[in-house]
Amino acid sequence: MTQPRRFGLFQVHPEPTDRESTEKKTVDIICMHGLDAQSPKTWIAWAREVDPSSGDVNWLSDDHMLPAAMPDARVLTYDWNGNYDKTASRERLLGHADTLLRRIARDREEFKRKGIPLIFVASCFSGLLLAKALVRATERFLPHCSDNLEILDCVAGVAFLGTPFGGSWTTGYFVADLRVNAASDASYEYNRELMAYLRPGTIDVPSPLDDLVKDFALLIHNEDYKIGVVCFYETRHTYVSSYIKRLPPSYASELDRDGHGIVVEKQSACLQGVDTVGLDVRHNMLHKFNSPQTEGFRELTSRLKEFRSKAALNLRAAAKQRHDKCLEVLYFSGINYEPGRIREVDETTCQWMLELPVFQNWHGEGHGVFWILGNPGSGKSTLIKNAMKKDRELGGETSTQILSFFFHNQGRRLQHTTEGLLRGLLRQLLVRCPRLMRPFCKELDTYAPKGSQGSQDSRWAAPYLARLFEESLAAVLEHVDIRIFVDALDECRVGEDENDTQQIEDLVQSLREVEQKMRTKPHKLSICFACRHYPHLALIENDPHIDVGQENERAIEQYVQQELERAIQDENRRSNLQTEIVKSASGNFLWANLVTAKAIRLHMCGLGVEEAIRSTPKQISEIYAGILRRLSRDTFEMSLQLFQWLCFAQQSLPLRVFRYALNINVKESTCSSISEIPDSLQDDTDRMMEQLIRTLSGGLAEVKGKDEKVLLIHQSVKDFLIKDGFQILDPKQNTHQRVIAGGHGLLLNTCLWWLTETRLSTLLQKWVDTFDPSIICLIMESKGPEELPDYDRSEQFSLSDFDVRHEFVELETSARQDWRDYLAEFTDAFDFWTDDHREAIVSCEYKDWQIADELAACHVMHVVLLSFFPSFALYTYSRESWMHHAVQTSDNEGESVVKHAISNFRSRLNPRYATVYNRISSVLHNAATLSVPFILRDLLAPMSNSPLDVNSMTGLFGHTPMMVAVEYDEVDNIKTLLQHERIDINARNLGGETALLVAVFEKSSLIADLLINNNANVDSQDNRGQTALMFAVDRNQCDVIDLLLENGASLCLEDCHKEDALDYADDVCLSYIARWFIKKIRKQERETWGDR
Repeated sequence: MTQPRRFGLFQVHPEPTDRESTEKKTVDIICMHGLDAQSPKTWIAWAREVDPSSGDVNWLSDDHMLPAAMPDARVLTYDWNGNYDKTASRERLLGHADTLLRRIARDREEFKRKGIPLIFVASCFSGLLLAKALVRATERFLPHCSDNLEILDCVAGVAFLGTPFGGSWTTGYFVADLRVNAASDASYEYNRELMAYLRPGTIDVPSPLDDLVKDFALLIHNEDYKIGVVCFYETRHTYVSSYIKRLPPSYASELDRDGHGIVVEKQSACLQGVDTVGLDVRHNMLHKFNSPQTEGFRELTSRLKEFRSKAALNLRAAAKQRHDKCLEVLYFSGINYEPGRIREVDETTCQWMLELPVFQNWHGEGHGVFWILGNPGSGKSTLIKNAMKKDRELGGETSTQILSFFFHNQGRRLQHTTEGLLRGLLRQLLVRCPRLMRPFCKELDTYAPKGSQGSQDSRWAAPYLARLFEESLAAVLEHVDIRIFVDALDECRVGEDENDTQQIEDLVQSLREVEQKMRTKPHKLSICFACRHYPHLALIENDPHIDVGQENERAIEQYVQQELERAIQDENRRSNLQTEIVKSASGNFLWANLVTAKAIRLHMCGLGVEEAIRSTPKQISEIYAGILRRLSRDTFEMSLQLFQWLCFAQQSLPLRVFRYALNINVKESTCSSISEIPDSLQDDTDRMMEQLIRTLSGGLAEVKGKDEKVLLIHQSVKDFLIKDGFQILDPKQNTHQRVIAGGHGLLLNTCLWWLTETRLSTLLQKWVDTFDPSIICLIMESKGPEELPDYDRSEQFSLSDFDVRHEFVELETSARQDWRDYLAEFTDAFDFWTDDHREAIVSCEYKDWQIADELAACHVMHVVLLSFFPSFALYTYSRESWMHHAVQTSDNEGESVVKHAISNFRSRLNPRYATVYNRISSVLHNAATLSVPFILRDLLAPMSNSPLDVNSMTGLFGHTPMMVAVEYDEVDNIKTLLQHERIDINARNLGGETALLVAVFEKSSLIADLLINNNANVDSQDNRGQTALMFAVDRNQCDVIDLLLENGASLCLEDCHKEDALDYADDVCLSYIARWFIKKIRKQERETWGDR
């Protein structure tokens, strides 16, 4: 009994069961047969050309053929149903292409071949199938686009053997047509769609072949893909008689038995601008070789070897590019933060912990979790930094890699979240073990947009990064030991509630489990946490640990001695003070630091010191309370503002920017510009500001680091302020909620004021007048090259006289190219724009001006604005953060505060700056993301001549507020927008998409239904001609398909590739659509004829 034919990928060398040999192969070669053919017959030749009895030679698998010529290659065949009569599949070419991609992706997953170069050998018509698949792989909207792009990126080359890019010979098409007609007449299966690709089109009768060849030619000549191509063609005639035996006699009579010709002429078989090779054979012999000495075999294997060699170079370059891209996207401001020491201490001060047996045992064993526990200010950070330093000094003697992360609750959001920790550790692994981290580089989703996880800098969900981190550790621990230091674990939280410990507990549990799993590895993983006693995270009975407060008396003694020796000459007096301070410190390093500084000040003033030390509260919180009570009543309000900014801002601000946050009482101010506000501090020098901050904070805030960030001296200060301190400064703040609402309310008002500040609005309008707003938004969210143009911050600078494009043209050639190279990757983001729009935004003033030049010039202007106008950085903060402060205020019983802030904001809006508010500040778009619906509703409240445009576009994609609300699944905001009198539900973004297309793309049938019920156009097409129905069909979204068809969506509309919705459907989806129409017809029949 004949076995049913099998379709798919089949490994022919080495043996598929030999996994060890397979894993050693460094390139995959996939060979594809053409129409009405199959493997292995396509690839088999007779040992002697004219002697069928001489035996068979399969050049793909026989040891002396391709395996000998390319011993490092894994060879596969791809069998597909290319029949067009009798046993033909009804699948269209697009469906065959999708199946090919899916099967290759599955094979690469199963055999762990991702990243391995791919070479294709495509016989005849299969070249068109392959071309269709590779063009299809460029589509980023497909469900498996990441798999498809991985395949496309790895294609090193393609050898086309007689592929009819310009159509087949007339006789060949005529024979195929006869065979299909015969099959149809005999009620056999047939496929006429594939035949449409056998001949080119005319003006009157277009052919899908022409569009396919055009798209594929663009692909292979695109430098981003670097696909090598060689086209082989025949030079000998094929006789018609070879086709006659496949036809019924009644049809065969229509052919000339003595006819002959070239099946695929050279001009049809050869693409423009690629390597071409003619072989002295008939068409059917282009893919058959019986000896390694055959000219065709030598020519073909020579090209395959070239592809392999170039692939190796490309792979190395691609690996470097992926590595650098991963480093870039993992980075965030503050990722390398380390807390500064109180003062650089003597080398021996922290040595005590390293000498403790409990630490030495953990360190020597090289695995397990070690805890450094202590009260706030006991010196945990100093100890952990010293331990890291000692380990790194031993780096040359051991194979241990040291990783670290310091949580920082006063920093940016990512500095105190699990995502930030994992990004920091992964990035360090990537820097130190680049070769071992290659699998990670391939898997990390580098296209994940900022803000995708609910905050400005966030990109990935923590569980996703945790999985990648565990996999990366498993790979690295095969070769080296790893020790991880994590400081200030108790500062890992999103909000201000220190009792919200779930994220910390989940993190510790996850790292514990990872450490246990890794104990089977050849090398060891150990983790050291530094944390306060609360929350209770350490398993005291099992985990090795130290309590710093009980162990560090000697370290405090050394520190105090070191400080006193700098100021007091009298040895006896110094000794007495040292004894008093150390005894009273009770193991608290921060307490000792504050009191030692106080003792030195009193001594220098000739005042009594010992009694002052004895009367100083022993609890650090009592010291903080005393400092606040002694602050000047005249500046109490400014002190309150200072502490509110330091506690509740989403990121630390530099000193030169901080001045613009203070002393702006925007709650009542009707001023529109900073210059109108009395005592605005904008004219103070940095040193005057630093002194003012010390005075206003009573020494609890300081300026730190080369960036001169304004920070609280310790996390314990923030905790105290939120718990008790703000009530001291403002008795009305007598509950936790009032503290949170008061702080975030102040920042909300300040942020909204800066979004309308007149001077900055004028500067931004100048920027908008110079560059397209979508480019500006991209630049504001990206980071430029390390070497930025150095501009003198002179007050004489005039933006009106500044020609930014000329500045860029005047840069050194190398510097200009650096900018171009850095920004080149961003130009891919504009692919969905129309050609007209791309041309419209690029300046014609300079010769050879590219879109990368436009981006770079816009970047230069951004640098200029930040350099000459420090308040611009506060505008940027306000643009990104006002929503956070609004939500926090509202969530803590501050809804009235938010409403008042929005009312004041609306009253300050100036129609002159409408473009700035809508396209740069993106006020409505940001409000549309929030789960607090009254914010958007209040912003859209009726107002004469409001400059806020409900249909405005923003960002790189030009989304409207409606589209943003759809993306964030904020149904209440969608309903608010739908009720607005000026809403255009069919407004388009820069890609031509409407809100309905976005809803279908986001797989939200509920929102799609809501939009359709409010007159959304179901047949709207984007710039590529795609409709909502095409999106739904491609994703097999049956509920959305049903919704669209019920509302009259057309199946006949075509995209830019002349494909309709049915071309996007797989067999399952086609069956569903067919059943839908059958049910509809039956329903209509029942309505018309009843049950008869």
